[in-house]
Amino acid sequence: LKAQELRQVIGMPGNALRAYLHGPLGQRLFALLADAAKRKRELFAALYELDDEQLESALEGCGKRAHVVLANGSVDKQGEDQNAEARQRLSTKIDLHDRMVSPRALGHNKFLVICDAQRQPRWVWTGSQNWTKTGLCSQANNTLLIDDPVLALEFLKQWELLKAAGDATPAALDRKSTRLNS
Repeated sequence: LKAQELRQVIGMPGNALRAYLHGPLGQRLFALLADAAKRKRELFAALYELDDEQLESALEGCGKRAHVVLANGSVDKQGEDQNAEARQRLSTKIDLHDRMVSPRALGHNKFLVICDAQRQPRWVWTGSQNWTKTGLCSQANNTLLIDDPVLALEFLKQWELLKAAGDATPAALDRKSTRLNS
């Protein structure tokens, strides 16, 4: 395939080549999101990038139980937003919170906390994978799904810090001053 054809294919949910390229990692993420929607579970995501029809649809399926802090990606000028299309699409369908920190800083978070039936944090999906067509289908990424309520609570606390910070970068988010509670 030529580059242009590949870009078209990876943007087509249901395409067999796209499914092959996103492999088990994509299959598992889509299954987690579908299960969360079916079971009406709360989920909390902090995302650097969001540009994939299937992922956006999966978040829509969770409705207002999908709480997402969405950064503006890697941009050159203040006011630019790499995620503008996803933000516009999802703004009234999920609980969406803007985090416009680039180019001053990089909101490079890529994690998802899924709550159990009692609305308590239970699972964490985290790693290098961007929530984009290319992140799913044409990059070598890694992701972990961790079943640990204590760790999931720590990630949820981080999500809450990101939400509260908005476009700022307070000391509480400085990795030099932040440590996991033991």
